[in-house]
Amino acid sequence: MVVQRLQKVLAQAGLASRRRCERLILEGRVTVDGKTVTRLGTSVDTAKQEIRCDGELLKCEKPVHILLYKPRGFVCTARPAEGQRSVLELVPGFSQRLFPVGRLDKDSEGLLILTNDGELNARMTHPRYAVPKTYRITIGGWLSDQQVRDLTSPEWTSSGKMRLAEVKVTARGQRRSELEVVLLEGRNREIRRVLAAKDIKVRRLIRTAIGPVSAHGLSAGQYRYLEKEELDSLLQLRRS
Repeated sequence: MVVQRLQKVLAQAGLASRRRCERLILEGRVTVDGKTVTRLGTSVDTAKQEIRCDGELLKCEKPVHILLYKPRGFVCTARPAEGQRSVLELVPGFSQRLFPVGRLDKDSEGLLILTNDGELNARMTHPRYAVPKTYRITIGGWLSDQQVRDLTSPEWTSSGKMRLAEVKVTARGQRRSELEVVLLEGRNREIRRVLAAKDIKVRRLIRTAIGPVSAHGLSAGQYRYLEKEELDSLLQLRRS
């Protein structure tokens, strides 16, 4: 018998973040064995009890947490457009409904979490938690120290203010240079858009770490399960 709090069960099933699941309970939209539950902290046994939200039966799947090294050419969606390939093709054989946490654009590569855990997804993607994500960027040409400093200044785009939290030069040359960049939010194509606004051409973009989690020897297209210590460290991240 595995007894857990109801809001945690709802979040792990991918219904919503734990906070949102708490609101669903308080709004009287969740039933357990046919009875409406509105008390937070209610414990349930998913092996024996029937849980529904808005009348829909909850599928209580075992949580899965996968760390994938996404190659170039794949998109982070379960329903790719015609002619595109989804990252989910790289992890066949799972009965659980997996989804990517956040995104890497088609031309980028590196670490991506795939899961069916709504709580982890909310923790990783909501701006209030400011989860640092680290990238290795190869660019064309030389950057001066002043240009590097300018990259951490706010840049206004059509999507609002964007900012690279940290930028460090790891290799510098006349034809190409390498940067290590840290993001705390990670809006759509944020690094590429900030660099493009400075007339800096991105040749390669690799996400090398998500919070404290790194590749551990993964190559493009390979994946592994998150270790318990890694998962715990991600779930323990607090808002900034």
